[in-house]
Amino acid sequence: MRLIFTTVFMVLLTVGYAQTDSTEIKLKHYKEMYSNGIIDSSEYKALRQRLLGISDNKPTQQPVTVVLSQATIDTFGMTSEQLFKQGMQDALDNYRHGPGITIGTLAATVFGSPLIGLAPAIGCSTSFNEANADYPNMKKAKNPDYKLGYMKEVRHIKRISAWGGWGAGTAIDIVVGIVVGTIISHHK
Repeated sequence: MRLIFTTVFMVLLTVGYAQTDSTEIKLKHYKEMYSNGIIDSSEYKALRQRLLGISDNKPTQQPVTVVLSQATIDTFGMTSEQLFKQGMQDALDNYRHGPGITIGTLAATVFGSPLIGLAPAIGCSTSFNEANADYPNMKKAKNPDYKLGYMKEVRHIKRISAWGGWGAGTAIDIVVGIVVGTIISHHK
């Protein structure tokens, strides 16, 4: 029964952690620009509506024009997509985390159960303190496109570590359960 529950739960988690599409990435990018004061609320709303294809059904006399506020963002001669990909690559090359995520999730799963191991796996894979980002270039880290790519890849790295520990712990639990069950059944 425990094996069936674990398998079903792993399938549900896999479905829930599908890759994000470009619309979602752009929405996060616009929201980050709004929260950093680069664009104001009306600009954010207009960008969001245009991206999602939402119309507020109000007749407009002028086309909506989005102009960034006075803040200047250094693009380093790269497009938004190039900066995003550069951020992802820099995270792969430079972000290092300790073994605590994997070992902690593994230990909670082996010594507790796969259900108990879910708590650190979910906690570690969904939270991130930006102070631990280890940006290789702080100037590029101020660019929202670069930062978004870097943070996306860091979260991906953490997610792999956390769920890898949970998966390994669950596999150990299953093997131990089979071995103990076999031993008990042969001694009867």
